[in-house]
Amino acid sequence: MDLNYVTRIPCNSTLFHDFHPSNSTRKAKISKQNCCVSLLSIFGIGLAEHLKKTTLFQLPNLPTSVSCLHDFHSKLDFLSLLNDVVSLCFEPTQFVITPDLFADLGDLMACDTCLHTGNKVHSRLMAIDGNHSHGTDCFDFIVLYATGIANEFGPESDGTVTCAFA
Repeated sequence: MDLNYVTRIPCNSTLFHDFHPSNSTRKAKISKQNCCVSLLSIFGIGLAEHLKKTTLFQLPNLPTSVSCLHDFHSKLDFLSLLNDVVSLCFEPTQFVITPDLFADLGDLMACDTCLHTGNKVHSRLMAIDGNHSHGTDCFDFIVLYATGIANEFGPESDGTVTCAFA
């Protein structure tokens, strides 16, 4: 992933200099702080470019994610951040594809879990967007992702087809 854009982004560095989490602060709470949210937005530009080039929402494996986050941190040197800011804000696994997320969708329990998860994602996206006329298209993209990428057998397996039309 090409992260050279990071050094060209105009940033308000005060967001980052006020970031001093204590050792006892839980990772989930740290990742919601303004500094981490801003860093995720910056890193997200690279992920969007990766999506555009590969059609994949996430990185292919853990070593790639670790490497990208290390490169990302080195590109942030101009901001004079804490040495471990990237590791405090992110888990490398959060950016890795998990192709067997739903296993075989022919299993009714896996199909139900997939549908429930898709509905949750859809609800959150609709709450953010606020325009419910986009609702059908949005849900269709979630289904396409689940059937095409997030299960180990792909979109043409009997189980996936059964689940999609159930």
